[in-house]
Amino acid sequence: MDRINTEAQNIDQELFTEYAFSVDQLMELAGYSCAVAIAKGYKPTIFYPKRPSKPLFDALYQQCEGMDMPVLSFFPSEAHLITDSYNFIVDALFGFSFKGVQQDAQEDGAA
Repeated sequence: MDRINTEAQNIDQELFTEYAFSVDQLMELAGYSCAVAIAKGYKPTIFYPKRPSKPLFDALYQQCEGMDMPVLSFFPSEAHLITDSYNFIVDALFGFSFKGVQQDAQEDGAA
């Protein structure tokens, strides 16, 4: 997995330096690509437990609401509720370059 992370970081670095992409642009392109692929086969529900008060995140939240995507501030704690309600889960909280201690899912309210 380290080789994949290193390769992805190298690609990002090239996009930043040689092609002058911003972090926001790359995040938008990656998110859009995933969203298009997911929306073709599923009806998305967004799990958004913490809402930072930043213009980018406020706009994304408004866009989700405008497209009638349900937004949850909590995630069901019982496994059967998750499997009965959702057939596909995408972890889009952190990018590949996230470093740190992973918290127990129960501590964040995710099951």
